[in-house]
Amino acid sequence: MKKTTQNVRGSLRRVLTMLLALVMTLSLTVQAFAGTSRWPATGVASSDRYMDNTGTFYNGDTSIAPKISDFGGFINVYGVPKDSAADAYVMVPTSVNFGALLDSKNNKTDLELEKPYDFSKPFRYNIIAEDGRTFFTYAFASEIASKDTWTAADTQELVDMAELFVNTYHQLYLTIDKINASRTEIGTYHPANADMLSTLGYWLGVRTAYFDLDAGETGMNGNRLFDSYEAKWRAGGAEAVQFMREYLQRYITKKGYSQVSPTALRIIYEQIVPEYLSYVEQNRIKEPVIDRVTIGGSVGRINTDTRTVTVKLPENVDPSKLTVEVEVGPGLTASSVAGSVTDGILAYQVTPYDPAYGTRYSALGATWRIVIETGVPDNLVTSFAVTTAGVTRYGKIGETNKTISLNLPKGTDLRAITPVVTHTGTEVKINGESFTGSGSFDFTNSERP
Repeated sequence: MKKTTQNVRGSLRRVLTMLLALVMTLSLTVQAFAGTSRWPATGVASSDRYMDNTGTFYNGDTSIAPKISDFGGFINVYGVPKDSAADAYVMVPTSVNFGALLDSKNNKTDLELEKPYDFSKPFRYNIIAEDGRTFFTYAFASEIASKDTWTAADTQELVDMAELFVNTYHQLYLTIDKINASRTEIGTYHPANADMLSTLGYWLGVRTAYFDLDAGETGMNGNRLFDSYEAKWRAGGAEAVQFMREYLQRYITKKGYSQVSPTALRIIYEQIVPEYLSYVEQNRIKEPVIDRVTIGGSVGRINTDTRTVTVKLPENVDPSKLTVEVEVGPGLTASSVAGSVTDGILAYQVTPYDPAYGTRYSALGATWRIVIETGVPDNLVTSFAVTTAGVTRYGKIGETNKTISLNLPKGTDLRAITPVVTHTGTEVKINGESFTGSGSFDFTNSERP
């Protein structure tokens, strides 16, 4: 959740005039932070075909392991020797080297460093660019393949994945088409994700089966698997699968082995690529809503129908010393456009944006009013839930008599209950102890929060 903090002053007439002017002149175009039409999410590269730069894990002064392939930065595959024991896959990244390119050297990651990770399974982490754009990537380790270790069984395993590869490319193209066909409006796809999937597909094809061209062949004549044969993958079916099998056989005949092992490719196609497709479906253009407003410790009551937040402040409070905190969800930004606490009214513009690509959808934004009244602050419990045996039960909240009633299964240990409490206040206490969202409490005396 994103939080915007403001300490504001000004006159009511002036700020309301400003508000009207700003609302009338809101841009009706889609604007991008970086002003670039190319992918990637986290850095402007010299080529438009890779996400630059998701970095290399280091332990001390050396890479944690040889990097077999980076799949354009979407997936980083590290190598361990063939027949390695399980403990060879446990590695401790102490830093991430993002290289020296100006547009990526200041990238950061949210991965917790200096702790062991099991690289035998892919794990996900975020890359954050210097300008705040954020996108996720995967890392894992696999056995290093070479001509010396490659076997006929490896070839057969690779060729047998032809249908998996075809189905993946087919789904990528179908999703790209859906994105390109959709209008840019609330609830629809982020347009840049068509570019993202196209780039992912390109690197899947290159890293899965790239071979040097024969004499007289040119770039799009066979070695760019994803986009060289777009029509076949769009059509799918048995004919496409047979073509893929023949292509993979040709690849092995030319190269002698696959740099990325069949085991690693299966992990990528079965486990990781579906996550990128799921990201596209789940991360759409958000409705411009405010989640929470806090002024001087008082939490506002939100009316989504009128886009109004009402905050009650006690009498004799110096408004010039109060801080306004406005919280919105991922994929939204909130910025003050008019007003102040002193005036008793503020206006915030909430705008959807693409967190990865940086596009702001100014035409889809909305103006919210924050109205300040004198009175007793609203400190309400809006939800009280307890999960037992995998089932979540919600309490009945009686605001008038300040009670919460909840029936739990017979035999539930009421001495160790960890509730989930949603509220409009600034703090919850249970049995006199502050509740931060974790820890168990004794409810045998039916104390209320």
